[in-house]
Amino acid sequence: METALFSVVSNALRYSDPATYGGSGKAVLDVDDEDGGVRIAVSNDGLEFTRERWREVAEGGSPHPLLGWQGAALALAQQIIEMHGGRVELADVGELQTTVAIWLPLGS
Repeated sequence: METALFSVVSNALRYSDPATYGGSGKAVLDVDDEDGGVRIAVSNDGLEFTRERWREVAEGGSPHPLLGWQGAALALAQQIIEMHGGRVELADVGELQTTVAIWLPLGS
């Protein structure tokens, strides 16, 4: 589980790098209780992670023409989280903002 959470947070930081992707270099974590579990939302600005790319990642991923395996770490995180009864979703996509939300049942 630690690997999955680290992957999501480190991706958020990596793709918000000001020099490379024009972001602020920051990620925001929001943790709430929800539906008998915990919801962890990780938001960043910078490189936008599109819904189309999310679908590709969820289906096993494929190399991005310019970025290589963007999303591979998220695909691995998704597998780990689902093995613990949780789910991962692309909760919000806006201009230069992406939020990935993880939901885990209590006790996982």
